Amino acid sequence: MQMMTALKPDVEKSSSLIERSGLKVLELRRGYVKCLMPLEANSCHEGIMPTGALFMLVEASGRAIFLSSFNTSRFQVFLKHTELKMEQAAESEVTLEVQLKETVISQVTTKVDITGRADYVLEGVLRDEDDGVVARFQAGYLVTPARQ
Repeated sequence: MQMMTALKPDVEKSSSLIERSGLKVLELRRGYVKCLMPLEANSCHEGIMPTGALFMLVEASGRAIFLSSFNTSRFQVFLKHTELKMEQAAESEVTLEVQLKETVISQVTTKVDITGRADYVLEGVLRDEDDGVVARFQAGYLVTPARQ
């Protein structure tokens, strides 16, 4: 609970765009995050959530995973790629749950210490309020030593 309280603003207020979107971190612990993107602040004239808001949900969730899993005074992360495969229009709020296993966190940390860089991939599903699949995503990240 302490981690969520401390890191939640770092995710929800990481940019003015994310802050205006109303994105909420619902759960956060080492290697796990569940975020929500509300429809109210993110609907277009057709009453659906634009794809850009869904990408923002993926990116914010990836940031939350990094912040909760790695020592940010030692490491920095870069988004290398994101793929979003739409399955249906989002006509309600959308949630995303994603997890990075402890073994991957450990492997990435060790590899960055040895080689100066390491990759990891997050995959997940974006769901509407009825638990229907809106989209599936895959995002690749590069971790390097933090600049001193």
